Amino acid sequence: MYSSIIFIMKKILYVALFTLLGLIIATIVHALIEAPLLCLITGDLDRWGNSFIWQNWEDLHRYVGGFIWTLGLTSGIYSGFKYWRIVYVERRYGQSKF
Repeated sequence: MYSSIIFIMKKILYVALFTLLGLIIATIVHALIEAPLLCLITGDLDRWGNSFIWQNWEDLHRYVGGFIWTLGLTSGIYSGFKYWRIVYVERRYGQSKF
């Protein structure tokens, strides 16, 4: 009984940490997309000041950022469950495939 509770807690922690990793990677990807774009736009506001991108920047930031975070969250959860199965259930790690 005690070992099954620890096994479940370990699985929850494993999946939660993969989810956190997915969110961290999504945040980095979001920054790598947004920072150069903002530098480009704010560097030449005469050219980009009336563009669709700048006029709708808040909405684009909200929806594209939300999409990237959702993608990071779901991929983290998926990866956590997938690699839990590979490492702890199937125990196929560290072995040569040849």
